[in-house]
Amino acid sequence: MCNLGKTIYGFCNGYFGRDDYETKVIVYETSKSICCRYEDRSLKGILTVANFDSEEEKNELISEWEND
Repeated sequence: MCNLGKTIYGFCNGYFGRDDYETKVIVYETSKSICCRYEDRSLKGILTVANFDSEEEKNELISEWEND
């Protein structure tokens, strides 16, 4: 499943840190990780990474996080 370009919102189950509620766009992915670019103007250009136990887990969570 290709998740590149998808926008994810909110807390994201804490995968990006316990205080991260910013909107992010997926710019790179592997089977068990994603790299995202922040959309907020003050954070524009900064990247963040989330790692998962499996590709299935990654895809299920991204589907949840896409809903604003």
